[in-house]
Amino acid sequence: MLISKQNFLKLKSEFRLERLYNTIVLVMISLILIIAYRALHYPIRDEQYRDVVMFSHQASNPKTQEMAEQLLRKTEIDVGDYLKLMQAYQFESAKAKHYPAMSLDDQSSRY
Repeated sequence: MLISKQNFLKLKSEFRLERLYNTIVLVMISLILIIAYRALHYPIRDEQYRDVVMFSHQASNPKTQEMAEQLLRKTEIDVGDYLKLMQAYQFESAKAKHYPAMSLDDQSSRY
């Protein structure tokens, strides 16, 4: 009995609460990453599929249109691919709003 009690006290003195907290945080972060990874590989919903079809028919953003056509050739479109398409659309739409700078010669000839 004395040997087991000594072993228990030794184990208790070596056990640190900080190690337990670090393990819990590590498990939580791992679970979040696993769930996020799995969520990116779910198939898209019907409304999102309609968006992909709409982007494949529009001609105002040609790179987005090409990307949407490539997605439509796939048998199943993942949420991750859909989000990449939406990011490309946002980037191309924002880029289209920036007009090239006018030179001073062009400006003076207009007036």
